[in-house]
Amino acid sequence: MDRAKTIHATQDGRLTNTQLQKLLASLFNEFAPTLPSFTLDMCRCLLASVDTAAVGSIDYEQFTELWKAISTGTRIFYNMPRQEDGKLGKDQIVPALQAAGLPQDNFLVQLSCVRYADQDNSFRYPNFICCLLKLKSVIGLFQAADRSGSGTVTLDYHQWLRLAMYS
Repeated sequence: MDRAKTIHATQDGRLTNTQLQKLLASLFNEFAPTLPSFTLDMCRCLLASVDTAAVGSIDYEQFTELWKAISTGTRIFYNMPRQEDGKLGKDQIVPALQAAGLPQDNFLVQLSCVRYADQDNSFRYPNFICCLLKLKSVIGLFQAADRSGSGTVTLDYHQWLRLAMYS
């Protein structure tokens, strides 16, 4: 993996969304050739989930964190009962979120379906991974901002923009 990362990274060792897409395609081709690939937009989502500085690229440590999250999400996806077409049905989202250690409620499932599911409310593998990483990212950001554990946070304009636009 180090060699593949080096081939695809910029001179300063960082990965942009385009380079991330090429690296993931290379890794999946080598380790799991039957998995569907990630689109460039999905790679933007994945990159944003670990790009804490919001600079549009990630370093090796962030890539390692991302790869672990993708691997965990992949295990969850493939350990859940799936439909005949290989997609994860809406009824499996709550157990999948539980398996990922994330909170789950009807509103969260509804938002996840609206944003990441197909018209029949089922999740393809890449969409599920993007959904899972987005949820981990925004929930983590919320929990970090909610230091008192009150369930309420106060954000300034830039914090709100970062959360709304790039997480």
